[in-house]
Amino acid sequence: MAGLTGNYTLTYSESTKGFPSFYSYFPDMMIGINNYLYSFKGGNLYRHNTNETRNNYYGVQYDSTITSVLNEEPLENKIFKTISLESDSAWSGTFTSDQQTTGEISAAWFVKKEGAWYAFMRNTGATPAGANEYPLRSLNGISSSTSVNSAAPAAVEVNFNVNTSIGSILSIGDTLYFISSPIGTNSTSGTTLTDATKNFTTLGVQPGDTVINTSVVPNTSTTVSVVGTTTLTLNTNIFPTIGQSYSIPVGANSTPTLCGTVTAINIDLPAGTNQIVVNTSAGAIPTGQADYFMFIKNQIAESHGILGHYCEFKLTNTDTTATELFAVETEMMKSFP
Repeated sequence: MAGLTGNYTLTYSESTKGFPSFYSYFPDMMIGINNYLYSFKGGNLYRHNTNETRNNYYGVQYDSTITSVLNEEPLENKIFKTISLESDSAWSGTFTSDQQTTGEISAAWFVKKEGAWYAFMRNTGATPAGANEYPLRSLNGISSSTSVNSAAPAAVEVNFNVNTSIGSILSIGDTLYFISSPIGTNSTSGTTLTDATKNFTTLGVQPGDTVINTSVVPNTSTTVSVVGTTTLTLNTNIFPTIGQSYSIPVGANSTPTLCGTVTAINIDLPAGTNQIVVNTSAGAIPTGQADYFMFIKNQIAESHGILGHYCEFKLTNTDTTATELFAVETEMMKSFP
């Protein structure tokens, strides 16, 4: 059947007293006579199944699609790694699960092995990443920056403490994200923190988040009880005087912001250099000097399969000739977090 949309044609059978057939094209009228199917569209009469061109209805060429689900051992969390098609041609496919929605295989990626078409599942991802991509293994955290030099938007320098391991996983071409960690100066004292330059609500500060007084050594800290637009009510007094500096570590409800693409990694620890250079042309320049940074690897290059309890797939074929699909198989393994 051609690719279904939100509408379709439903036919009734007098002999079976039911609705046995669904059609994805929309004739004005249709009827079966002498073992042929006839239909009318736009004042023209058509007889179906009279030529070799498949999925062409009233001059419009459609795709063949099939949707199904792989759900063996549905209580186990699994990684679906490959797709094998017992077919005479390759099909493209999209794959989703209860945990991922970015699986894809192009028809050009299939390789014919022992009579079957074989390919491994890739993750396409999106830029900026969606919330469903943050729990994936392709995302890795770095640390909070010590300073940011944004003089050149195409080469923003993000500096980290020399004790922070940027790690060997980070590569040029990875996508960098940040979450703003509010820092500033308290214009009041006592159990109320006031900063007219901030909007704590939009910054994602939540009751229970930690507030640190960075003006004293050692630093003192407390937690937030009430969040206002420019004020925070604190559980204990850590600001005995006005004008002391504060820092609020990233809250769990904050949303990462796309920074850009990593273009260079400069590490010279004896010289005090521990730096990432990023092109922010397609992203945003970090707004603070102590933002928390993370990165996401290229999802196609780093693909390891689709993670989930099940895998729903949709296969699409664009051929205009007869095509047979006998079976769809997959290789999967139990996921061990």
